[in-house]
Amino acid sequence: MSFSLADEQKAGQLRDRHQQLGKLGSTRSGSNNKKNTNSSKLFSSQGKASHEYPTEFYCPISHCLMLEPVMDREGNTYERTSIEQWLSKHNTSPITRNSLNANHLVVNRALVGLMELELNRRGDQPELEKRKAWQKQKERNEKERNEKERREQERQQQLQQQRQQQHHNNNYIELERRRVLQEQRDSRRRIASEQAAEETFQSSEKLESDIIARVEAAVNKRTLHCDLGVYYGQMVIDGWLWEGGNPDGYGTWTNPDGNKYVGHSKNSKPDGNGTWTWANGDKYVGEWKNNKMHGHGTYTWADGTIKHSGEWVNDQPKK
Repeated sequence: MSFSLADEQKAGQLRDRHQQLGKLGSTRSGSNNKKNTNSSKLFSSQGKASHEYPTEFYCPISHCLMLEPVMDREGNTYERTSIEQWLSKHNTSPITRNSLNANHLVVNRALVGLMELELNRRGDQPELEKRKAWQKQKERNEKERNEKERREQERQQQLQQQRQQQHHNNNYIELERRRVLQEQRDSRRRIASEQAAEETFQSSEKLESDIIARVEAAVNKRTLHCDLGVYYGQMVIDGWLWEGGNPDGYGTWTNPDGNKYVGHSKNSKPDGNGTWTWANGDKYVGEWKNNKMHGHGTYTWADGTIKHSGEWVNDQPKK
């Protein structure tokens, strides 16, 4: 350990002071002898003699030679263990009674250097050995504390890894659950789609059978029986395609020119209420008789203009 010139000067001043105190103590005897004896007994009972070293080397709380002197913000120095024990029960300085806590304490390195210098100068081997043992114990405690902190840090890291692994496992389980649910939904959709396709296929087959039956009925002019009753189906009469029930009833007539009639018929001709739509867009809605506009009805041109709305006689508006 190196010391500055100021530390050496201070140590020299302390030595001069002790020499003066030693001379003064050697001249005192007689009446003071009893007092010194009582004082020696007092400090002997405390384990230290106050006159052996400067008072600055002693803790004001324990009155023992300090091993690890620490200083507060006001410049007062204490043994670390003593002041920490004091502060565990108080929040003020034991000297000034001002506010104080452990965070305000710093090592008094200047005093540590002076004490080591003085101990070595005097060759106080018991005290030096005591300090060496204390220093080794301090290093062991520091090592144990560091080791404990390291183990705690490793434990925390392991816990963090376990939490992360658990989180990963939970995510994997959730993803797997979602995958299974999605597969189940897809399977249900596929089955429903297959069922719908099968139903559509069956409906198509039924529709195809009905169409074939209707064509055969139109060719053979024979009746067909179905769930809805008896009807003739599709027929071709004089170039007109008939769709519906009995031609002497309600149905649809369509010719190759694009003209179309939807309504009642009699003797295979429009007769009764019905709608005739010409290929050019003209339309008549009203009453028919023997394939002619006859009765009340409305004729509308393709552009929406009404030609006549009222009574008709043999395809002519009634005047």
